[in-house]
Amino acid sequence: MRQVEVFVTNVGEVAQANAVTILLRNSFPHYSINFDLEDCDRIMRVESDDIDLVVTAENIQREVGCKPAEIMETISYTIPERVKVKGPARV
Repeated sequence: MRQVEVFVTNVGEVAQANAVTILLRNSFPHYSINFDLEDCDRIMRVESDDIDLVVTAENIQREVGCKPAEIMETISYTIPERVKVKGPARV
C-alpha cells in the first residue's frame, strides 16, 4: 500500500529542492518525491510502499542519538532487497 509522509524543510529554492530530490532518488529510486515551496513550511512529500521504514529509522536515530548516515545506508540497502523478495508493488 502506497504511503505518503510529509516533512517540514528549510529548502527555499527550486535548485535546492532539485538537488535534494536527486540525492534521495539515488538511494531510493522507487520513491516519489516532491516539494511544495509555496507552502509556509516548504514541505517535502515522499510517497512509497516502504516509507514507514525510513520514518522508523529517523525516530530511532532521534531517540538514541546514533548516526543517521549509518541508518540511511542500511535502509537504502534493505528496501531494494525487500522489493526483490516481495516483488513489484500491487495497486
